[in-house]
Amino acid sequence: MLKNRSRSKFALFLLTAAVVFGLASCDGDRVYESYTDIPGAAWREDFKPEFEVEIADTARAYNVILNIRNHKDYPYRNLWLLLETGYPDGNTSLDTMDLYFNDELGRELGKCSGGSCENAFLVNRKGPVKFPYSGKYSFRFSQLMRAPEEGLQHISNVGLRVEYTNAGNPVK
Repeated sequence: MLKNRSRSKFALFLLTAAVVFGLASCDGDRVYESYTDIPGAAWREDFKPEFEVEIADTARAYNVILNIRNHKDYPYRNLWLLLETGYPDGNTSLDTMDLYFNDELGRELGKCSGGSCENAFLVNRKGPVKFPYSGKYSFRFSQLMRAPEEGLQHISNVGLRVEYTNAGNPVK
């Protein structure tokens, strides 16, 4: 009787370990993912979301993905951003990004549900990136739209995801 109880406990332990391991490995290619709320869903010029990512493996290739959540009432088809990337050696680079939320017929390009949409954009538009140095990288985003003083309305969150490229390309 005691032997059967031990076997049952061991089987339950193995099942629990398998489930925990399976859930933990579902997103094993993710290196970093974080979101920042836009105060009042109105992105002001002086608000610059920044994400710091620790890169250890310079031999691997990565996708860097910008995620933006907006309300369907966002009044424009696109969003202009300035990306400032800080490198572990102290250098920085600047890049402008023109991101489209809708096609020329006004159809949403992101995943929309109810009144909100989630849009994903590859930051590394030329393909997978290999970071030249190990260490901390920073990614700071500034909106460049001609918005009223109260800010660019209907943008609720900005997020950054860094993943190994064998995760596939989630951005269409």
